[in-house]
Amino acid sequence: MKRKLFSVLAIAAIALTSCKKEEVDSALETATINGTIRADIDQTNDVNNAGLYEPYSMPDAVEGMLVKVEVNTQDWDESPQAGFDYAKKVYTVETNASGEFILEIPATADGYTITIEFEDVYGVTRTLYTNDGSAVTEEAYVSKTDENLFIYAGADLNVVYDAAITPVNNANQQYGTATVKGKFYGDWDATENDYPIFGNNEPFVTGSPLAGKTLYWGYNNPPYSVSTQGLNAFTLEADGSFEITVPTEVVNSPNLVDIYMGFDDFIDDQIIPNQAGTADSTAQSIYTVGGISGYNVNNISDGSVFIEYVFVTITNI
Repeated sequence: MKRKLFSVLAIAAIALTSCKKEEVDSALETATINGTIRADIDQTNDVNNAGLYEPYSMPDAVEGMLVKVEVNTQDWDESPQAGFDYAKKVYTVETNASGEFILEIPATADGYTITIEFEDVYGVTRTLYTNDGSAVTEEAYVSKTDENLFIYAGADLNVVYDAAITPVNNANQQYGTATVKGKFYGDWDATENDYPIFGNNEPFVTGSPLAGKTLYWGYNNPPYSVSTQGLNAFTLEADGSFEITVPTEVVNSPNLVDIYMGFDDFIDDQIIPNQAGTADSTAQSIYTVGGISGYNVNNISDGSVFIEYVFVTITNI
């Protein structure tokens, strides 16, 4: 009786150990992925009609990036078996000169999700956009994070992926631009005290002390914390108006810089009423906005336009 029981157990053990799938039992078709990878390698063509830098407005093809998909063949099995060691299949392709790739991957009618991996591309030369029109290049690399994609039998998918481009070192910086414009006002003619918008402050029209004067602007916090930033000159028009272009950051959030602008205090005449009621007189006066760094414009972001009205203090000596 014991011998008979042992035989039954042995047969059962053989049956259990031989219960192993040798192949998946699903009919497979193909899913096709038509992909494009691009990055902002050349910034000099990313300029809009206003002359401002618009990131990714003209992206460039990424050539030579390895694209890889690893498939667990369990996803091909309509009735997967627990504990079965399914094989892994790897599919790879490189992007061509147009940044394009094609991958054909077996797929089922029900479909499954794959993860697309991208290998970094080194030795890329990035051309930067600078507000003075000069060409600046730097060594960089292109990278792309993984992407998930649902595929199914017969799928013909078209996908476009934007990649990041990063300098190998920080010797050169990437800039966008913003516009700061407006007018300088001041009570340079004290006989006109009914200016409708700003009280006693009139625009500096032709012949006024600031018309055509050279002023300066500089950074309070330059892009990428560049430590050496000189003063930048700009000239007021005859009516006191001005417009300057300010390079800004375009990569790091929140993409903001702060600037100051102004002029050294100077002495000039102010037109004042003659108390005797006769012809107007002039009085020597100090014109100031608090020095070259007296007026601040903060939180300047790439592509923005800032309108500023600067009021000059005029004090009789």
